[in-house]
Amino acid sequence: MSKSLRRRRTRIAVASLALLAATSGCAQAAPGSIGPSTTQGPDPATYVPGDLVLRVELVHGFMPEYFVHHLPTISVYGDGRVITEGAETHQSPAMPNVVVRRITAAGVDALVNRAVSGGVGQDTDFGQPDIYDAPGTRFTVLTDRGVLVTDVYALGADDGRNLTDAQRSARQELKDLIDDLLDLPSTLGPDAGGEEPYVPSAMAVITRPWTNDGITSRTGRPERVWPGPALPGEPMGRLQGVHCLTVAGADVAAVADAAATADAYAAWTSGGQRWLVAVRPLLPDETSCTDLI
Repeated sequence: MSKSLRRRRTRIAVASLALLAATSGCAQAAPGSIGPSTTQGPDPATYVPGDLVLRVELVHGFMPEYFVHHLPTISVYGDGRVITEGAETHQSPAMPNVVVRRITAAGVDALVNRAVSGGVGQDTDFGQPDIYDAPGTRFTVLTDRGVLVTDVYALGADDGRNLTDAQRSARQELKDLIDDLLDLPSTLGPDAGGEEPYVPSAMAVITRPWTNDGITSRTGRPERVWPGPALPGEPMGRLQGVHCLTVAGADVAAVADAAATADAYAAWTSGGQRWLVAVRPLLPDETSCTDLI
C-alpha cells in the first residue's frame, strides 16, 4: 500500500473517530443501516461529462458542521474526473489540498462495476455495532437503470461487537472497495491517469466568529486580512453562529492563494471583525453554499 493511500485512509479513520470522541456524551441510539434507494441497474450507464457517477462520503453523525466543510472521500464524474483529497500541505489547513485525476471511460465503467460487485445497491444487512453517535458511510453509484445508494453505520469504526460473521463480511467488502477507490493506479493500471491540483470554479467559505478561547488564539499567528467578498455570508440553517459565503469569478484565485498558507485557527479580519474561516472548494456538481447543507 502506498504512503499516499495510507495517509488518506488514516485521515478518514481519524475523522470518523474524532466524530465519535466529540459526541461520546450523547445518549442517542445508533441508527441501523439504511437500505439502498434501488436495486436495479448493475451495469454502467451512458454518461455525460457532468454526471456524478460514484461517490463515497461520511453522513449523519452529530457534528453537522463537519459535514459542511469536509469533502467527500471520493467523487467520480462522467468525463472521467476523479476528485479526492491529497496529502496535507501543513497541519490543520484552512483549505484542503484537493486533487483530480482523469481516468478513461473504461476506467469509469470498471469502478461502477467494482462498486456494484462490492455490494452497493444490494439489500444487505450490515448490522448495528454497539457504538453511539458515529457517522455513516454513504456509497452512491449511477447505473443504467438508476442511482444505487447504500448507507452503512460506523463503517471502519466498529469493533465487531453485536455483528454476525455475515455482517462483518459485508462490511469488509465495502472497506475493501474504499481501498480500491483510493488506490486507482493499482485498481485501474494505465486507465488511472495522473494526479494534479484541482482548480475549482467556485468555493464555499464557512465562517464563525473568532474567539479568544485559548484554542483558536494560538501564539505567533498574525491577523490576516480577508481578500474576498465581505464576511460572514449567509446563516447556515440550524448551525448556530455558522455562516457561508459563495466565492466565484476573480475572487476564487485570491481566496485560494490566501488560504493555501493559513491554518484553521487563523483570525481573518473583515468589516472590522475577526472570523474563523474554512475554505471548501466546490465540486463540479455543487454551485453554492446551499449544496452543502
